[in-house]
Amino acid sequence: MAYYVRYPNPFARHVLSVDVVDRWIDANTGRLHTKRLILKRGIMPKWATKWLPATNMSGGRGMDAWILEESVVDPPGWGGSSTSRGKQDASVNQQADQYGIQPRLSFTQGNLNHRKFMHIIESGELCSGPNE
Repeated sequence: MAYYVRYPNPFARHVLSVDVVDRWIDANTGRLHTKRLILKRGIMPKWATKWLPATNMSGGRGMDAWILEESVVDPPGWGGSSTSRGKQDASVNQQADQYGIQPRLSFTQGNLNHRKFMHIIESGELCSGPNE
């Protein structure tokens, strides 16, 4: 839940807006899929102002960036059982099973504008430990 409500907040004034574009639950897996469009403003380095249009904000060096974020929340139990993993070591199976019974959030974000000059893709995975 904390991942989805992190913006807006008073400590992240560079995030101008966050809009949910699409959200759905896969009936077969129970996974929650979300697409969000995020508008951020950052400070451009002086050398980049020749190639990228700057806004009048931030002393003329501000740059608005549209970010497309796609995330998937896997419900507990997504990892399956140890019998589906073949002939792995028992301790590895136990760790994998423990990991699989916790909820997991995976995400990917990438900028939509200025991609010819600079395309950034960021991804990650958040999951709780055995004690949540």
